[in-house]
Amino acid sequence: MSKLGDADYVPETPLLNFSFFKTRNAELIMQLIVILVASILYAISMNMFFIPHNMISGGFAGIGMIIGYLTHYNIGILIFLLNLPLLILSYRSLGKKITFLTTYFIATSSLAMNLIPVKQLSSDILLSSVFGGLLCGAATGIVFRFAASTGGFDIVGLMIAKKKDVSIGAIIFVFNALLLVFAGFIFGWNITLYTFISRFVVSKTIDGIHTKHIKLTVMIVTEKGVEVKKALLNKCIRGVTMIDAVGAYTDHEKKVIYTVITRYELSEVKRLVRQVDAHAFINITETVEVVGRFKRI
Repeated sequence: MSKLGDADYVPETPLLNFSFFKTRNAELIMQLIVILVASILYAISMNMFFIPHNMISGGFAGIGMIIGYLTHYNIGILIFLLNLPLLILSYRSLGKKITFLTTYFIATSSLAMNLIPVKQLSSDILLSSVFGGLLCGAATGIVFRFAASTGGFDIVGLMIAKKKDVSIGAIIFVFNALLLVFAGFIFGWNITLYTFISRFVVSKTIDGIHTKHIKLTVMIVTEKGVEVKKALLNKCIRGVTMIDAVGAYTDHEKKVIYTVITRYELSEVKRLVRQVDAHAFINITETVEVVGRFKRI
């Protein structure tokens, strides 16, 4: 018998569940450390791959770079100043925590860009566009994964993705494509086309790390249904449906637990199930579409 009421219950829990951290303060410290590392990666991609070849980054960083190339003003400071108005929009639409972490990333990445020297690592512009894109995409994806944004178009992308089940990387790529077309008329199309390559790599790298838009259906067959259900409801922010079942070979009574999660919640769900029942059977399939009450986080 399906207990449909369970699927309607979504407990109030924090966005990120780190079982090895005991307090929210420890979780916040972990976020700040990881975002600081992402800031350094972002600054390296700018100062050692993009700026030496006069390539344009995406978003407000790209706008800052265009202004910086034309005026010779400090690009790191320009990026910081351009992002300030959007932080107000972020505070109203995305909440205090995301805005705080976004402000932290913008400040630390701008500082890192001022501390790390502008130095050309490779004279090959194609290699620079690819590896710069990988670093920039990794930094951005990590920041998204830890519940923040890198500012600029990313804030707009998060706002759209919060309401629609679409890829953030794809949203940002569209915004950046429009910016690069504009830059092409100013700086010429040779550099701009290489920049398109770097932004494509950035977009794909982001989607490889930040996977909220990918939904998975998980079916768990277990003899410890009540315990598994409690573990999932206590530690995850997803509802579950529990169905009575009987093993055809053993004739033993079992429970089938059904839930829909995002891809990066999968490792935590598997860990919780294994912790309660090491012999549980878990079937995971990618979901094409979810209609109804699925909480976007």
